[in-house]
Amino acid sequence: MRRILLALALLGCGTDEAPAPTPTLFDRPQALVFVGDALVVANTGYGADGWRPGALTVIDATTGALQNRIPTTGLNPQRLVVQGDRLYAVCTGALDFTDFDHPRAASPGGIDVVPLRALADAAGPGDHLALPLDPAAPIDLAFHGDRALVTSGLTDAVWPFETDPLAWKGDPAAPTRLGPAPRLALGAVAAWREGFAVVDFNTDRLYLLDAEGAPTGCAVEVGEVPGEVEGAQAPVVDGDDLYVLLVHAGRVRHVNLADLADDCAAPVDTVVDGLGLVPNDLHVRGDRLYVVHSGDNNVIAYDRDRGTEVARYVLQSGSNPWHAAFDAAGRRMAVTAWATHAVHVFDVQSTEPLAVFGATQTPAPAPARPLSRRGAAAFADTVIDAPGAHEGPFGDPARAANGARGAGDHAGGLDVYRLGLTGDEATLTLRWSDRRVVDGPGADLVG
Repeated sequence: MRRILLALALLGCGTDEAPAPTPTLFDRPQALVFVGDALVVANTGYGADGWRPGALTVIDATTGALQNRIPTTGLNPQRLVVQGDRLYAVCTGALDFTDFDHPRAASPGGIDVVPLRALADAAGPGDHLALPLDPAAPIDLAFHGDRALVTSGLTDAVWPFETDPLAWKGDPAAPTRLGPAPRLALGAVAAWREGFAVVDFNTDRLYLLDAEGAPTGCAVEVGEVPGEVEGAQAPVVDGDDLYVLLVHAGRVRHVNLADLADDCAAPVDTVVDGLGLVPNDLHVRGDRLYVVHSGDNNVIAYDRDRGTEVARYVLQSGSNPWHAAFDAAGRRMAVTAWATHAVHVFDVQSTEPLAVFGATQTPAPAPARPLSRRGAAAFADTVIDAPGAHEGPFGDPARAANGARGAGDHAGGLDVYRLGLTGDEATLTLRWSDRRVVDGPGADLVG
C-alpha cells in the first residue's frame, strides 16, 4: 500500500475530477514566488488523462495583469526558487502509476533556469539541467551558497549541482542515495548553515547532508509513532531550528539541527497538534507558523511558541489551496488554488482578501453518488465505520459545511485513518461514512 502515499502527495487528487473552470491565466497552479512587483506561478497542467505542457505565468502582483507566459522545458513544474539573479523551476515530469506497486517517471524531468531580468519577455528558459528518465521525478530544491540539492518524488535519490558554472556535480544517472539501497521515497529539502536537511514522506526520517550534498550518516525519525507513516513534508529551517509537517498525523514537529549534528541525537517535539485537513505547505515568519490546508481551503497562522491559532485566511470552497508565498515586505501572502486555476492574495496583517486572479467561479459539483463500502474493503487493508472524518462531531460549522475532507462532492466517502507498516509492507486503514467525506484535495480516492 506504500504506493498510495505517492499518489496522494504527488497528485493531490483522486482518479475522478470534479468539473472545474477552463484554465485561462493558470492551469493547475502549485508553486509561486514574488519577484519584486511580479508574481511567478508554476502551472503543472495536470489532467485526468495526463499532464498538459507546463508553463510559468508572470503577472503583476497588484493588478494581476499578465506580463509573460514562459513554457517550461519539462512537464509538471512543481517548485520555484529564487537564488541570486535567477529563478529555478523544478520540472518533475509526468508520472506513471499504471503499476501502483512500482510507480515510475514517464517523461524526463530537470531544472529550468530563467534570469530574473528576463521574466517579462523570455520566450523560454535561459538554461536547463536535464535528468535521465530513470531515476528522476525531481520535486524539491534548496541552495547552500553556490551549491544546490535536488530531491526525487519517487526514490531516495538526491542530485547536487553547482550554479557557477551551472552543472551537475557528478553523474546524474548515478545519484547520491540516502540509504544503502534504492527504495520508494518522496523527498523534501531545506538548507541550513552546515549543509542540507532532507525529510522523506514515506519513512518520516530526517537526513543530514553536508554542504556538498553528501549524507553525513545521521538520520532520525521525526514522526511520533514508530512504524506508522505520518507523512513528513515541507521542512523549513529558521536559524538552527527545523520545522516539518506531519501530513497524516496533523502536526508540526521541531528539532534543533545544531544539537542533532553533534552526535545525531536531539529531542523532536510537537509544536502544533491538531492541524486542519490535508496540510500541504509550511512557512515560518517571525513568531508565526503558516500552514496551508488543502482540505479545509484555508491558511492558518499558529503561534510559534504556544501552537495556538492566531489568524485564518479563507479561500473559496473547493479551491484546494496548494502553496503560499510572501512578498519581500511581508505584507501580502499569495496562495495558489489548484482546483480552480486561481491565485488568492491576502493582507497578512488583517487576513482580508485583496484579490483573486485567474478563474473565480466555483466548480460545478459532481452528481452525488454513494460510494461502496464493500469496494473500499477490497481496496484497503482495513475499513472501519465512522460518523465522519473524525471521531466526534464538527465544532466548526464552516468546515462541516464544506465536507469532512474539503472537496466533499460525493454523498458518502472515505477518510484516510491510518497509514502504517507491518513488516516491510505499508498498510492502509480507511474510515467509511455516508456523509460527504473524501480523502484529500480533489475528488475521492475511491469512487
